[in-house]
Amino acid sequence: MGYLVALPSLLCGLAISVEDIRCRRVPRLWVAVGCLLQLVALIVAALLGNDLFLVLQAALFAVLCAAVQCGLALVRPGALGFGDVTVTLLMGLAVGTAGLWGVVVWWLAMGVLGLVWMLLWRRFDWQGDTPYAGKVPFAPVIVVAATVALGAFTSNRFDTIIQACVRRHVRPASPAHSTPRRGDQHESPGAGADAIAPPDHSAPRRSGIPKQRHRSRIRPAPLDFGPRPMLRCRR
Repeated sequence: MGYLVALPSLLCGLAISVEDIRCRRVPRLWVAVGCLLQLVALIVAALLGNDLFLVLQAALFAVLCAAVQCGLALVRPGALGFGDVTVTLLMGLAVGTAGLWGVVVWWLAMGVLGLVWMLLWRRFDWQGDTPYAGKVPFAPVIVVAATVALGAFTSNRFDTIIQACVRRHVRPASPAHSTPRRGDQHESPGAGADAIAPPDHSAPRRSGIPKQRHRSRIRPAPLDFGPRPMLRCRR
């Protein structure tokens, strides 16, 4: 379910990857639209899950990753272009929701997949007779590495957000259909668990069983007949 929230970045990244492979171009307008749609999706998910820190976290990680990518591009000019920096910003909005470990896995996957991708592209370059010969498109590596990080870290968090949203908006089951408890013997069949009917004393008793009477604990006082007469004995 985490892919649903990150869907704007993934779809826009897929389109940018195809365009980068075709003509080594990253359209800035596509990146801007993807960032805007991803921010809207994050705000909606944060409001539903009552977790507004999610938007701030994603934005901070996205800006940080784009700054690091820009620094790498300035250190070695020609290895990375400004289009790769903007793609990093776009995908960072999605990967940033996974937290620090998600971003670390993203960069590790980007490094490993980048080396493999460059070796395969230079070995099987079918654009050798074009002006783009020798230029390796790096946007697909950024998008694929982001997809790996999203699949590893974001599914559990967004599942928790969606389950909390469902529990908030779905009504609980009626207590009339709940299983009666062991001590509820006088519960009426049409009422809920809290409505307990008083015991019925008008039911006829079984024959042969004497009715028990309540004995009073107060004992009656002994009868006083006055002084007894003295009996004289004859000699």
